[in-house]
Amino acid sequence: MGYEKMDTPEAKMRYYERQYEVIANLLQKIDPCQIRIESGIAQCEGRRQGDADADEGTLCCTACPHLSAQGCRAKALGCKMWLCNAAIKNLLAKYATLPHETALLIKEIQETHRTCEFFGIPCRSRHSMKENLAGILNEDGFKPSKT
Repeated sequence: MGYEKMDTPEAKMRYYERQYEVIANLLQKIDPCQIRIESGIAQCEGRRQGDADADEGTLCCTACPHLSAQGCRAKALGCKMWLCNAAIKNLLAKYATLPHETALLIKEIQETHRTCEFFGIPCRSRHSMKENLAGILNEDGFKPSKT
């Protein structure tokens, strides 16, 4: 893929949006997180096992200000590029059935991360595209584990 010069906010926004869509579509097809509803509660493959700050069984985006009953309301590229250990193991297990898509997802995440760093495009988790590109830092952003 050819990259356009990213010296304007508009160019950075186009890149952010394009990569968000590419990665979101691949994640939907491969489904490493396996998000589902069990007894009325959203569950995923990892369920935050071993996270000292979490109630085991909850999604990593639980309590995010952009999470609604219908799912995420924001284009949060950082969230799309982050996978927990359980999701990564699931992703690698799916390589046997989806080798092209799995390799493409890993490549897109790596290249997007490097490109965002190089061009100064913030892609923090729990931040919308607007918040990231405007430099807004949510007070209740991602909390690291206590471990």
